[in-house]
Amino acid sequence: MKQVALSLSLASLTCCSALANATITGAYWDYGTGSIACYDQYDSATPDVLTIFGTQTGPTGGMSGWVTTDTSGDPNLTLNHSINNDSGQNWTEYVVDVFMSVDFSFSGITVSNPTGWVGGVSFAHQQLSPTSWEGEIVYSENGGPPVNTIAGDPNNVLDFSYTVSFSGNTFYSITEQVTAVPEPSAFSLLIGGGLLLGAWTTASRRRSTKTLAKG
Repeated sequence: MKQVALSLSLASLTCCSALANATITGAYWDYGTGSIACYDQYDSATPDVLTIFGTQTGPTGGMSGWVTTDTSGDPNLTLNHSINNDSGQNWTEYVVDVFMSVDFSFSGITVSNPTGWVGGVSFAHQQLSPTSWEGEIVYSENGGPPVNTIAGDPNNVLDFSYTVSFSGNTFYSITEQVTAVPEPSAFSLLIGGGLLLGAWTTASRRRSTKTLAKG
């Protein structure tokens, strides 16, 4: 009986060990594509954190990288971003579509700058193909200031982060496709207001014409 109990205990320990979180052994981010130029900062002393610094000169761009682990367990990688707005347009929303080579989930979605911005999952991970999954996070001003285009201004930079959890391999690819949503320009608001005023004036004239005709 003691031998059986010992065997069960060893089996239990082996099982638990196999399910334990993997240790991240490396993470890397490339230079960006489209309107994004970026570089990363990775410290092996904090292997579960990767910091990305970038400059965005247009509405869309892409970034990608990879992660390695010691086992195929369930690691968590936090990606911290600091993106300078050099696009010429203020941003009120920032959409991040995340693609990975395995199934994954989001957590720890935060925005540290500008104050007032928030982030949330637009849609959870979904499978696109046998080797591709996608999820989307949307960051928005939520009453805070837009990310402006004034170099050196505190609100010229969007600082956000999120954590991804994944498993099943020891090498993982990860890609971001980002879309910055500009605030409506004064000209667009003026055009929209003009169209509304024109429609209201036309409707008023029609009502006046009908009234005169009845009289």
